[in-house]
Amino acid sequence: MDVAQFLQIIFEYAEAGYTQVFALPTAQARAVPVTDFSSVPAAIQQFQGQNIYFSPGIAGGPKNEKLSEPDIIGIPALWADVDIFHAAHAKQNLPRTAQEAYTLIPEFLPPSIVVHSGHGLQFWWLLRECWYFDTPEEKRRAQELLTRLQGLIRQRAQSQGWHVDSTQDICRVMRLPGTLNIKIPSEPVWAQVIESGDARYDPSEIDEVLPVLEQTAATTGKVRTAAFERRPTDGPAAYMLHNCMFLQHWQLNYKSMSEPEWMAAIANTIRGVGGEEVVIELAQHWLGEKYNHNKTIKKIRHAMEDFKGPYSCDYIRQQLGFQGCPPSGCGIQAPCGWSLGRVPQARAKVKSEIILTPETVYQPEFLQAAAVLEKEAPAEYDILWQRLTGQVNKNTFRKELAKIKREQAGLTVIDGGSQEAPPVDQNGDRWLASLVPDVPLNLKMPDSGSNFSLWEFGKTGIRLKKESTDGGIQYQRAAYTPVIISERIYNIDTQTEKAKISFKTDFGHWRHIVLPKSMIYNTRNIVNISNSGVNVTSETARNMVKWLSSLEAANAQIIPMRQGVSKMGWRNNDTEFILPGIATSYTIDIGDDAAESTISGLGQAGDFGAWIGIMQQLRARNKARFIMAASFAAPLLKIVGQRSFLIHNWDNTRGGKSATLHAALSVWGNPEEIAKTFDDSKTNLERTAALFTDLPLGINEYELLNERRKGEIDSTIYMISEGKGRGRGTKDGVQKTVSWRTIALMTGESQITRANTRGGIFTRLIELRGGPLADDDIFASNIYPFTARNYGYAGKVFIEQVLRTDHNWLRDTYNKTRLALRAKYPSKLESHLDAMACIALGDYLAGMWVFGAQESAAGAESIAMVEMIAAEIVTKAEADEAERAWEWLPDWLAANENRFQSSYGTGKNMGDVFGYRETGTIFIIKSELVKALKEEGFNSNKVLSAWADSNKIPCSILNGKRTFGTRAKRTINNTRPYVISIQDSTIMESFE
Repeated sequence: MDVAQFLQIIFEYAEAGYTQVFALPTAQARAVPVTDFSSVPAAIQQFQGQNIYFSPGIAGGPKNEKLSEPDIIGIPALWADVDIFHAAHAKQNLPRTAQEAYTLIPEFLPPSIVVHSGHGLQFWWLLRECWYFDTPEEKRRAQELLTRLQGLIRQRAQSQGWHVDSTQDICRVMRLPGTLNIKIPSEPVWAQVIESGDARYDPSEIDEVLPVLEQTAATTGKVRTAAFERRPTDGPAAYMLHNCMFLQHWQLNYKSMSEPEWMAAIANTIRGVGGEEVVIELAQHWLGEKYNHNKTIKKIRHAMEDFKGPYSCDYIRQQLGFQGCPPSGCGIQAPCGWSLGRVPQARAKVKSEIILTPETVYQPEFLQAAAVLEKEAPAEYDILWQRLTGQVNKNTFRKELAKIKREQAGLTVIDGGSQEAPPVDQNGDRWLASLVPDVPLNLKMPDSGSNFSLWEFGKTGIRLKKESTDGGIQYQRAAYTPVIISERIYNIDTQTEKAKISFKTDFGHWRHIVLPKSMIYNTRNIVNISNSGVNVTSETARNMVKWLSSLEAANAQIIPMRQGVSKMGWRNNDTEFILPGIATSYTIDIGDDAAESTISGLGQAGDFGAWIGIMQQLRARNKARFIMAASFAAPLLKIVGQRSFLIHNWDNTRGGKSATLHAALSVWGNPEEIAKTFDDSKTNLERTAALFTDLPLGINEYELLNERRKGEIDSTIYMISEGKGRGRGTKDGVQKTVSWRTIALMTGESQITRANTRGGIFTRLIELRGGPLADDDIFASNIYPFTARNYGYAGKVFIEQVLRTDHNWLRDTYNKTRLALRAKYPSKLESHLDAMACIALGDYLAGMWVFGAQESAAGAESIAMVEMIAAEIVTKAEADEAERAWEWLPDWLAANENRFQSSYGTGKNMGDVFGYRETGTIFIIKSELVKALKEEGFNSNKVLSAWADSNKIPCSILNGKRTFGTRAKRTINNTRPYVISIQDSTIMESFE
């Protein structure tokens, strides 16, 4: 994982603010927007030779000096840093290995990312939403949570006699993975990500399971002596006992449980209010006369004083082997969560009321729990709403719930009051910004379509207010958060339209997702957007569809429409080029998970200067330079009018073939992500070629194919060179055929072309034998990790320069080059020379624009390169199918010598006969020769026609048309077949 990928993951949900790249020892800093990391490589280059850090804390503005606590407006994650014993550290009482450092991390909080910083480990717990601080209290809460997490780790370290630094200040800088740790200058070591998982957290989930620290911990970095401490927000232990299957199992089997099971149960139970009494009562019940009060109290105190965090659900299932949990879990991290978390407590309170009656429902505690669920767990609230049907008057329940929410918010309750009507403009239109001021796009409130209904839009969501003729009011929920359509995207490639849905998260920030219209306007499909964070249920889906469709209809002239494209390459009469990092008027709209995964490999990362230095060494080898030049040349195909073609680099030794391919692809992106293999399906190669239009297509490892699929490679080569995929049927008709332009760069350990390969393959395919980097195995092996970290800048620079260059000049330069090559190498295939002229142009331009060569030197070097390659490619004669068939013919005749006898002609049945000989001439039965040519893979009509044209065989006229062969003079098996006569001297002349 390189620098950009790491930062993109850390700040994935950040929508505003700045991080910074920070260097020591100079203490230089450079602000970087959290939504655009394109400036990071330049910053790293600027601070080269120093230790590089970054700020996980998000600053409100760009600040090019060390950040302080007031600068920080949010954090995307929690973190901890554990040093490992090494001479780089002053302290010696440190974990000796990475494995020992891992033991300090709570089992119930697996980190999302682990970084080996060179001489220590960073642990990162990524949040589901970037935590922006709306109030000073919220910032204080974040600081406290980070302090408690690191405090627990330090407490565990203390028990082992180890020291862990305090890194809990939210303006802290952390070492940046993908850079060198040079604390010991003579021993530089890369900081790199060593583990990355899918775990993401809400702050409340972490808060539930962490012990509380003393107030001094925030400033001293020390953990309180007592590991357990009661909090005012803790709920009754009964909540977890009623809802946790493991604790219910413990209550029923107290006496027979193992010591680890007993400790897991008691450590969770005592976290809830009254938990100690529960343990004592159970011990008395199960032990009877053997019950020892002092011993039980001692065990409880032991569990409290040595408390290192509750035993998690994962620990109980995986380590203790408990199988009674629901298959999909309970939605909490540890059993005690039922009594500690705000939402789980609310869930537990509601679930504890088995029968809902007015007496139980209208109690303040129940209403408070319902209010929490309505705001923070809408799906749970919907379940409660269904349970209330037939049990209480729902209108009364709504009023009581509204009262309790106002009381909790400190508002005055006015019975019979209603929401104030939103402002309207001079035309009587209501606008969304008057209700939610930070809405991304101010739209008109849509008409509900009825005089008895009205849409309501606000911070708490969207609902349809319906009034009956007798004055009764009913509300139908559409969403529990503001949701709008902020943009429409029309894909000019697929001719389909999508909509950008913007919605407000629980953290108060707007998130955006792009979805097909077929999803958002279908009640069955729209529930799938809940996967992206919009709470839509089967109950609210119909109203959500109504809301979005009426919103779009009312704002058809306001909601912007953008053009989308689903593949890279030239657009708008070659004035724009689609490539990540290149600004255009189009938006990239792929809409396919596999394709989006591949396209994510395009882009820029790492150190451009370092990349140029390494690639200068690679370009010193002509074969490697040629392959890299072909990568640069791919965008030139359309400009100069050159068709797609393929280059296959093969050899039965290693020689750096794959390393050179990775280097060539690193011009455009991360080769590990964009390279394909021959083992990929033909359909996948077709889709990737279309996606990478006007870019190179890298295909590695020809040897992955079995013999059958190697025999089918001709069709793949034809497909790639033709630049068009297969037409396919769908349930809606014929699928649109995909097309592309590309230069395919391929590698393998064996040659693709064979003696019987069709001539069309030869014209489309340039084969080069020999490892491009065979002279330096170490250099070749280092290419892989280097290009995985440094890539993409050269392609961006190249395209930006092509866009600024006169395309007529490019075409003129290409034409002059190809005509010069044709004149110099008349024995070579014109199609190969034309392709090499395009590659020479790519090398010439890259030499000037990317590698800084003078124009004259760049031109001379590119011509010298292609002339050296030209000496290796096949000649016209070697590529000619008829000539290769003529070379094959003597071997076939020799192998079947006994089928050509001078005595044939008696008229008797003599078995398999291919012909006969007379002095100096061999007569071959035409049908047998045609059969043999076809079995060998040759085009028999094309071959025989060419032989006749070159007077190798005679032909005759039959019914006014030329035909190959004449009637045999002899009878063979009672017939006189057509034969093709060939002079022995003619065959021999071909090989003299």
